[in-house]
Amino acid sequence: MKKKSCIVKLGISLLVLCLLLGTYFLLKQKNEEKTSQEDTSEEVFETSSDEIESISFLLDQQNVTFQKEEEQWINKDDKNFPVDQEKVEDLLTSLESITSVRTIEDADNLEEYGLEEPSQTIQITENEKTRTIQLGSYNETADAYYGKIDDGEEIYLLHADFETSFEGTLYDFAEGSTFPVISASDIDQIQVNGENTYTLAASDEVSSGWMISDGEASEEADSSEASAAASSVNSLSYLSFVNYHCEDDSAYGLDQPRASIVIDYHQTVEEEDSGDSDESSEEESGSEEAEQKQVTLLVGNEADDGYYVCESGSQEIYTMSAESIDNLIGKTVSDYWNLKVNYYAITEIQSISVTYAGETNKMEVQSSVNEEDETEYEYYFDGEEADENAFKNFYNALVNISAQERMEENYQPTGDAEWKFTFEQNGEKETVSYYTYNENFNVAVKDDGTSYLVNKMNVKNLVDLLTALREKEDSEKD
Repeated sequence: MKKKSCIVKLGISLLVLCLLLGTYFLLKQKNEEKTSQEDTSEEVFETSSDEIESISFLLDQQNVTFQKEEEQWINKDDKNFPVDQEKVEDLLTSLESITSVRTIEDADNLEEYGLEEPSQTIQITENEKTRTIQLGSYNETADAYYGKIDDGEEIYLLHADFETSFEGTLYDFAEGSTFPVISASDIDQIQVNGENTYTLAASDEVSSGWMISDGEASEEADSSEASAAASSVNSLSYLSFVNYHCEDDSAYGLDQPRASIVIDYHQTVEEEDSGDSDESSEEESGSEEAEQKQVTLLVGNEADDGYYVCESGSQEIYTMSAESIDNLIGKTVSDYWNLKVNYYAITEIQSISVTYAGETNKMEVQSSVNEEDETEYEYYFDGEEADENAFKNFYNALVNISAQERMEENYQPTGDAEWKFTFEQNGEKETVSYYTYNENFNVAVKDDGTSYLVNKMNVKNLVDLLTALREKEDSEKD
């Protein structure tokens, strides 16, 4: 009984296997008959781009026609549209030779290939003759689109990269302006107006190279923050061309911009040779001068790829990276505050009065010019020549103190200052006093009220360095 059962099961298994094999070969044969797959590519369309007089196709579900007039390509529906001549020529070049991956003959059902209602219809006119290319569904396995050429019966699988040439929007075929590339070193001033308003100006008079102003007061800016702003200006560039002749700024939020960025900069230009042959003109030929320029960028609503922007006075609308814009309009004056409490170059300072632990000392820097016309410096502590290393160690530790943050409101101290420094430079004096704030921080208060939170460890380092100077002085007196 068991043996008979095994034979029945084996028979059923063989029957199922036969059915599966039969189905596989039937489907394979049907597929081969349906596609008539060829081993090699075949050229199915050929033309000369120089002979094409017009081309029409779908862009973003709208039919667009470019036609040639007086050797220039124009948009048939808007002759003022700034057609990118090179982009159209590249498109025509892609039509010169079209090859198919496969040829499908005797295809009765166009709907099966997406050609009953083609996704793209390309028509070109050459020598007063119209030719047509229709594209249907995408074949993922072949990475190709089904297509028909003119009135032929065959259906072809056309390479997918051909179809991508006809994707996008009308403005992908527009020739727009470019935002000027402004080198960080060429920037004279960046003025941001909007919810946050400030002016960042280049300056040779401060160590950071930049001054920051809120419109009322101006002071030295933090070098790293100012450099980041200059880099953001350098990175500004248009992403998408949106409208070449905008008549409704409100559609982009540019009737009342969220911000404006005014950039003053200079570019070095070479003066033309006057053509004179005398020696003086030879020296002047090829000389350079800085040309002053200004650009004002208006920032509107958010777009898919950033912000809508335009230059002041222009009707051309573009988009621009949100990151570059936010790095400028998202900053406040306080972001640019210099966190160096007191920085003075040792070659420019005249004296520093130091008060600590009830004792006041005076540090002085004196300069002289030697016989080789070189400037030499001497360092004094309470009128006596000081050890140069000990002097510089204390000096550098003091002027390089950076605050953790600058306090929004001026600090009102209670009690006596732990440290007091008075800096004298070019006959002008500035005083800063350090008070205990809590167990981790001191508050440095300048004589104008500006206050900084400073890590206590930065101040504590001064104790040993000042002690070394004082002990050196005492030992020399003994």
